[in-house]
Amino acid sequence: MYKNSFFFALVFLSFSSQAEYTENVHYVVMDHSASSYVEGISDEILVIETFWYGCPHCYKFEGHINEWKKTIPKDVKLERVPAVFNKIWALHAKVYFTLKTIDKLDIYHQKFFIAIHEQNRNFKDLDSILNFFENQGMDINNFRKVFLSDKITKKVKNANYMLEEYSIDSVPQIIINNKYKISGKMAKSYKGMIKIMNFLIRKERGLRANL
Repeated sequence: MYKNSFFFALVFLSFSSQAEYTENVHYVVMDHSASSYVEGISDEILVIETFWYGCPHCYKFEGHINEWKKTIPKDVKLERVPAVFNKIWALHAKVYFTLKTIDKLDIYHQKFFIAIHEQNRNFKDLDSILNFFENQGMDINNFRKVFLSDKITKKVKNANYMLEEYSIDSVPQIIINNKYKISGKMAKSYKGMIKIMNFLIRKERGLRANL
């Protein structure tokens, strides 16, 4: 009798973990067709985080997603995409894409976040941004050249198109495989967002395995 009870308990726990999160409650399905990963077109599960440097929630979430990033398997890829809702956000988006283009993101991404949220710095124009990075030891002439380039302007426009395509109206939000969307409102907490991300990653792997 106890063996049977233990068996049913395991089955129940397994089912509960699989049904832990539900569509339209904890996440939204933006595209009901199979993702490129499930179809085998891509070998990576793409996780996109939309953010703004000036967003306090994004700053707090940064620590959680950085810890998560240390544990992700090789078939998962994280990309950050800055949100572009107004001119200030667009200016900060150009900072992100410039740092990424000159391969300085690992050094300065967190520093820019800290300057805004812990040092109360306001970066509302190009001069204030250039002054900050010059004081950080950046090759400011190269930074300025890339920042003002057509390449960076195009990246910001593409980011804005993505926001419109996925109906991003707040940050941070997570998009998985261009298929699932998680908002902070749905997740209720930063840890909740991570847990739902992991659930959907497992879901995608399961769908691919069953094809």
